[in-house]
Amino acid sequence: KMMATVEDVINIFFDSVDAVDEESKQYLIEEIHSVVRLDGIKAKEEVKRHEQDAIKAKAEEERNRLCQVWNYYEYFLSGIKDGSIRHGENKRYTPSSISAWTTFGKHLHGFLEYRHNLTMTFEDIERSTATAFITYLEGKELMKGTISQQTNHFRKLCNIAAEDGKNRNGTSLRVWKSHEQKDDEKRAEIVLSDSEVDALYNLKLTGHIEQCRDLWVLGYFSAQRVSDYSTFTRDNFGTNEDGTPIIRLRQKKTQTELEIPILDDRVFEICEKYNYKFPPLKRDAINRGI
Repeated sequence: KMMATVEDVINIFFDSVDAVDEESKQYLIEEIHSVVRLDGIKAKEEVKRHEQDAIKAKAEEERNRLCQVWNYYEYFLSGIKDGSIRHGENKRYTPSSISAWTTFGKHLHGFLEYRHNLTMTFEDIERSTATAFITYLEGKELMKGTISQQTNHFRKLCNIAAEDGKNRNGTSLRVWKSHEQKDDEKRAEIVLSDSEVDALYNLKLTGHIEQCRDLWVLGYFSAQRVSDYSTFTRDNFGTNEDGTPIIRLRQKKTQTELEIPILDDRVFEICEKYNYKFPPLKRDAINRGI
């Protein structure tokens, strides 16, 4: 339409001028056509260039967004949940690993809020950051083993982000010191005497705290991880060929199939108390309750 309009204007102009011959007129028209076509090509190229610039700007904006620790954590957690992010030989993260990362996220978010810095980037991480994170966890009165686990997750997050090109701060990879627990520390944290377990079982409790205690005791007598005993149902209970009462399960972490003999009648007391429909409590809730 533009070329036709230009041609009409030229024709009208030259129709009013007798001194220009037809050949010159045609030459001028063709020259104008070529200019119009060139302008059209340039316009298309300019549009394409703007589109490419917009794509690059969006990619850069996303990269900058994921350079923030919390944003990258959310991206990572979403990826391991839907399987788009894997590890090792293209293995999906197990439910127990996802649960552990979810727990770490709660501590991470609390720490960033405590520091009034939800926009902290990996570039901001230095030795004092690692020290502050440990101090924050100690302030929550967590056990040393739990603090070590959470610190290790922060270190892993920094490393994964570095492999993903979102963390270019080498310091953030070196500041996380792993705390190796001594044997006496482990004993002090995890060992309870029979009388202490009895006292815990006999406490007169109600509501949520009572549920935490009951489920923990069930885990104690089954000698299983919370990821396993917190999901027991009636189907897990039965007898073996000798008629011995047992708990059957496939461990979530190792996928090992087990048959655990029931050696204490309090297991049946808890099962009957809840009619084998145990409270759906998570590890953090049980730990806090205990």
